[in-house]
Amino acid sequence: MILQVAVILERDVLMRAAFWCALTIVSIPTISLGQTSDEGWELLLDGKTSLPLEHAKFTAGTRPLAWLAADGAAPKKGKSAPAPEYLEFREENSTSFKDGIVTLVPLSSVLRLEYVPEKKQVRVTVKAADGEQVLVGPTRYVGVNKFNVEGSVAPARVPVAGDVQFHDGLMKTPFLGFARKTAKPVPAPTGRRAVVVGQDVVAKKNDAEAVRHPVHDLVPLYRVGAGQQLAKVLMFQKVGQLDTDRIVGMRHVPLADKKPTASREYEVTVTGGEKQRLSLLDETVLGDNQKAKLIGLVGRVPAGYKLFPPHTIAEVLFDAP
Repeated sequence: MILQVAVILERDVLMRAAFWCALTIVSIPTISLGQTSDEGWELLLDGKTSLPLEHAKFTAGTRPLAWLAADGAAPKKGKSAPAPEYLEFREENSTSFKDGIVTLVPLSSVLRLEYVPEKKQVRVTVKAADGEQVLVGPTRYVGVNKFNVEGSVAPARVPVAGDVQFHDGLMKTPFLGFARKTAKPVPAPTGRRAVVVGQDVVAKKNDAEAVRHPVHDLVPLYRVGAGQQLAKVLMFQKVGQLDTDRIVGMRHVPLADKKPTASREYEVTVTGGEKQRLSLLDETVLGDNQKAKLIGLVGRVPAGYKLFPPHTIAEVLFDAP
């Protein structure tokens, strides 16, 4: 027999909710939990004790990136390439919008995911090309950095019998999170350099240096039909589509007496130094006359990708050091 474990990690700024690790003995030799993550995950009970998980699977807090080919593999004839699974992570220096800037981390590159309840934080350790990188994010917001994991363990390894209840990540011993020893390194980011300045700089007049996001290969991401697609064009009123290779910079121009995000006006600088005040449009048409809606700009970072919804962008500086 095995013991099926469903661990739900939740944090809510308004209440200290109960978190359950439901332990139910089943009378079959193995259980399939659907498409699983890489093997080797362990449940961290405290600094010295860990609980090996089999068939580990993230059931919340991740998203498949259909616009990426898994491991660069070509799709089989008549079939689409499998979409790699990425962790949706909101870092501390992300903008404060509900639909804010998201760091997308390859699940295959995650080494540790651990909570720090006293600081209302969660930390993810990523195996990057130049070594380990630690990202820190808040857990005090509803719907932000919520991760569910399912797996199975041998009954003899469970330190308590029956149902186990977690309160803010604590049991009889501290519950820290999840870890594994093996992970694939994230490829080093390459491509044209850019810096994205978060909209909170305008809204709150914070220090701009605190919310500058350096990225590589920054390109628009569109929703096309039921899928998503990268394209190197942005649609503006009056001038139509502009190739992002021609854009040197974009600076958001807020409207008078309105919320900063109510404006889609940008001062756009193109190659050669010409500047125009243009309205960014959400909708355009891509190849084969496909209607497309702008999701945001996505760029490469050492931990994976960063996605910037349009309302979070105060300024974009291409070819920035």
